[in-house]
Amino acid sequence: MVALDAKTGRKIWERPYVFKEDSWVFFLSYADEVLISLITSSKYHLSAFDAKSGEQIWDQEYGWGRDHHGGAMYHPLIIGDKVYAEPKVFDLTTGENLLKSMPDRGGCNTMSASATALFYRDSYHGMWDLEQNKRHKWTGIRPGCSLGTISAGGIVLSPESSAGCYCSYPIQTSIAFVPDPVKLVE
Repeated sequence: MVALDAKTGRKIWERPYVFKEDSWVFFLSYADEVLISLITSSKYHLSAFDAKSGEQIWDQEYGWGRDHHGGAMYHPLIIGDKVYAEPKVFDLTTGENLLKSMPDRGGCNTMSASATALFYRDSYHGMWDLEQNKRHKWTGIRPGCSLGTISAGGIVLSPESSAGCYCSYPIQTSIAFVPDPVKLVE
């Protein structure tokens, strides 16, 4: 791995990165001077590095949550001081396993996130409100099989990406979720 100064392009540090022999997916995420890497092989290999020095902070290995198509290719999500790496949740700086298993869900796509919620396919559109630890499902409509639900600026967008799928869900459409203005002023 190589860290470069964004303004000058000058190399800050370099360190070898060893991929597992049977690795096929590699993700990097960054927050609060911590670089998270996740490699998929026969299990997940999740590591954290100090972004200033390149030194490894912690490392975790764990099994996939699901072994169907897409189940081995879930990218990590960083929200605040937590790393949501399905099916587990880790402390960003210590690597402590904070949740033995995330709530079970149906569907094949990977999760996306906002500052307060995770969005995913749970057969239909699903959301896990992290502040209230409450799950919601919008029956009848579904996101696509890949990452396709995007939260930005207080709204959630899900462009149609499920056409051609053989799953029998009645409504295949683009949809936007916006906050309830009445609840915003309460």
